[in-house]
Amino acid sequence: NRYGSCADSLLNTVQTTQNYGVFINSSFGPSTSVAKFNGNSYAQAQNQQWLNNSLVMASFWINISSTPSAPVNVVSYGNNATNVGWLFYLNKSDVVRFDIMNGTGQAIVSTQPLSLNKWYNIIGAYNGSYLAIYVNGVMVPQYINGVEKPNKKISTSIIAPPRSINLTIGGSGFNGEIANLQIYSMPLRINKIADIASEGIGGAPIQNSSVGWWPLQGDVNDYSRYSDAGYPVGLGYTSAGYVPSSYASAYDVNKAYTLLPILNYTTGNTITENVGVYTWH
Repeated sequence: NRYGSCADSLLNTVQTTQNYGVFINSSFGPSTSVAKFNGNSYAQAQNQQWLNNSLVMASFWINISSTPSAPVNVVSYGNNATNVGWLFYLNKSDVVRFDIMNGTGQAIVSTQPLSLNKWYNIIGAYNGSYLAIYVNGVMVPQYINGVEKPNKKISTSIIAPPRSINLTIGGSGFNGEIANLQIYSMPLRINKIADIASEGIGGAPIQNSSVGWWPLQGDVNDYSRYSDAGYPVGLGYTSAGYVPSSYASAYDVNKAYTLLPILNYTTGNTITENVGVYTWH
């Protein structure tokens, strides 16, 4: 899994088109394993000072297996009961909501209902003046008094959670998969947000302002410069079943294979896999 991610990230630095990727045994390499949540499982990382910013942007990939019976947090660094921090939660209509909290209240933006068993990239961002949520790199319009607005203009500051509140991924009531959580200390430009979505489920953070990166491909470690190791509770891993959307609709695919020994991080054994680089139009 890690080989697929590293190789795909390397290709990102030398290619000028998004129409390529690393595949392992015909599966998209960076997505061969993702975190699977069974309704009771979750992962946590410690509350760290570098996560406490008045501005924030967070990106993750989500695949919802079943509609929750009650709203459930999917990625959270805060508490909406005490109005501190920020969080994403999924409601009973399969809508993902992004909340930021200033100690006394909340500001909210939300997606349209998402389809089950389909991967989406979700990004929530607050730059000090505007609050926005993006699905697959595209900003979701918000409506105020029946009038469509590009995003919500607000004036507030995110209040950092107390040390007792950790970054949490998944939670009670969520069934599905989550991958590639990236947290930034400030929102990126619109074109960079689109780049995150186009890089796919295995893409690496694209700027130095990232303060946390949990690929969730077989472990819950933070692979950013801060190296904050997380810990899982009842968490499993499964094949993502993800391929880039451009590959799924390609009319011409070229493949080059080689057999490579790859270390299995779960068993500690080295196994030989058929690794290929695919290009397509």
